[in-house]
Amino acid sequence: MPETPPQIKYLVFDFDGTLADSFDAVCRIGLRLAREAGVSPDKPIRPEDFREMTAREIMRELQIPLSKLPGWLHRVRAELKAEVPRLRPFPGIPETVRDLVAAGMVPAVLSSNSAENINAFLRYHGLAREFAHIHTSSRLFGKGRSLKRLLHRQGFPAEETVYAGDEVRDVEAAREAGVRSVAVSWGFNARDLLAAHRPDFLLDEPRQLLDLVGPPIQRAKPSSSDGYGNTQR
Repeated sequence: MPETPPQIKYLVFDFDGTLADSFDAVCRIGLRLAREAGVSPDKPIRPEDFREMTAREIMRELQIPLSKLPGWLHRVRAELKAEVPRLRPFPGIPETVRDLVAAGMVPAVLSSNSAENINAFLRYHGLAREFAHIHTSSRLFGKGRSLKRLLHRQGFPAEETVYAGDEVRDVEAAREAGVRSVAVSWGFNARDLLAAHRPDFLLDEPRQLLDLVGPPIQRAKPSSSDGYGNTQR
């Protein structure tokens, strides 16, 4: 018989596009700052075009050289601070996270956004208590190394950990760190692009995260903080 994979006990989330619906804000700010820096693309580009591109392809399309990338990313994070009160969690995320915690799973966050922005968002939406571990990186690339450091610092066994994210670079980071990858199709990158990079799991709605804990568990009742006020099943 094939060996049964170890039970998943630790779920590390990406932030933008996975927990927070920030696509419009990130694209609007990022494109404006690129134009202000004089490195905007020669041809018009729509934010929706980014869904079919990896992060490296987007940087090439925006013509942002690597030497200017840290400064550009710092300004994006700084301007996102003003957007945090208006950002919403994806529908189903708040009660799903609470159900995962109730089932014994330990959630954490690893993101290129700032800890200040992430913690403010979690407080706004009543999720600060669920996330005891917030880790950030000042770099857009190199998430695999950051994920390895998170595992080491928190003592998360790689075989019991998954990393959930909405971009190709999140799938690549999980692979580099030796953990299973959970690609989510409700965020930045399109489903077909994510599927082409062969994540271990590919999910289309937040409630499917509950399947990672094994047997069905009792679902929390939908709350008014579920993102858009939609009633979840």
